[in-house]
Amino acid sequence: MYAHPASFGEDVIEQLAAGPPVLPYVDLPLQHVNDRILASMGRRVGREQIETLVDRLRQAVPNVALRTSFIVGYPGETDREFEELLGFVEKVRFDHVGVFVYSPEARTRAAGLGGQVPADVARRRWERLMAAAEHLAHEAAARRLGQELDVLVDGLDETGRLVARHAGQAPDVDSAVLLAPGSAGAGEFVRVRVTGAEDYDLAGEVMKDRDG
Repeated sequence: MYAHPASFGEDVIEQLAAGPPVLPYVDLPLQHVNDRILASMGRRVGREQIETLVDRLRQAVPNVALRTSFIVGYPGETDREFEELLGFVEKVRFDHVGVFVYSPEARTRAAGLGGQVPADVARRRWERLMAAAEHLAHEAAARRLGQELDVLVDGLDETGRLVARHAGQAPDVDSAVLLAPGSAGAGEFVRVRVTGAEDYDLAGEVMKDRDG
């Protein structure tokens, strides 16, 4: 679930491309994309290496789902560096994106750096990046309309609907597929047709087999 981009080898890509039992889902915690900030964070990769890895994954595993997370407001982050990050997210179009505002922690190197970003500036950057990620997620959900997916049913949500997940959705952190109550049982794998979207989640209906 947590694959550091600096140690993501070709052998792992080969295992993903081979298919089950390995699912086509990768969580790459990139944190940023600007080379200077990545070096300050000690990430051991630069933008070129990140883009090469993402391209290689998508070439080898066309149906791969990519999750990532970013930090905004890191000490010294300039407007230009943030715009670089925003443009990168809009270009790459990750399947799932988490965004966090930098928070200094005692006895860490970053806490002692100069150029601490004002809280209101960091918050605005967070809002802009989250808005971009949300827009991309809604576009991706719209493209799913009419598709057939194999999902695992987890159980009921607070409204009584069934919550299920396809292979590109991790539990607790990602969106889900919502199904009608009673249409399947918890723990079952079923095939569904996507009929709509609710914010980040998909709505679907369980497909009956030919004998049903």
